Amino acid sequence: MLLTVGVFLLSNYLQRRYKTFWFSPLIFGVLLTIMTLKMLNIYDIQSYKQATFVLSYLLGPVIVAFAVPIYKNFRILKKYPLTILAGVLCSFIFGVLSTLLIQSCLVLPTAVSNSLIVKFVTTPFANLVYQKIGGDQSLTIFFVLLTGILGMIICPFIFRLIGIQNGVAKGVVLGATAHGIGTAKAYEYGEESAAISSVVMSLVGICLITIVILFFH
Repeated sequence: MLLTVGVFLLSNYLQRRYKTFWFSPLIFGVLLTIMTLKMLNIYDIQSYKQATFVLSYLLGPVIVAFAVPIYKNFRILKKYPLTILAGVLCSFIFGVLSTLLIQSCLVLPTAVSNSLIVKFVTTPFANLVYQKIGGDQSLTIFFVLLTGILGMIICPFIFRLIGIQNGVAKGVVLGATAHGIGTAKAYEYGEESAAISSVVMSLVGICLITIVILFFH
């Protein structure tokens, strides 16, 4: 657990220091952890999971913390209500449609298909609901991270391609398509872009949990 926390703190410091996403815990931190474990000849994943169980458990209470960006950026919520609503709706619509497209093109095991369903929300929310929809935790987290990384890479290219310059629009797109990873990327476009990205990301997650509670028992 000390290794994981230490790598996170180092990655977080480097990302803030050099202001580049490639030093983020989700990329640099993960790679550094894997390299360190390999250098120490630690290949037993179960032992590593047991040692970091507390961190995994805390993903549940972290959900409550998502109220903080909504509260802190409530002025943005009031200033751009329709823009944020559009971002949340698009996240759900394209998230579900892309999952259905993948399922129709590929013959996937049930656990894989179910794990794909929540790929458009950030990890704490996905980790909270994967069991209720019949998904697998490892696959769910993998698809969430993959979606976020791809969104973080593709979105700036799309911004340049179609000429999006508005920071608010960039924040909405990143928060809706690349959730937490996109929000980290949004800081490169300014504080307001990051703020609106975090609001959209949080609202998408809250809506997903509400739907799961109502329709999956």
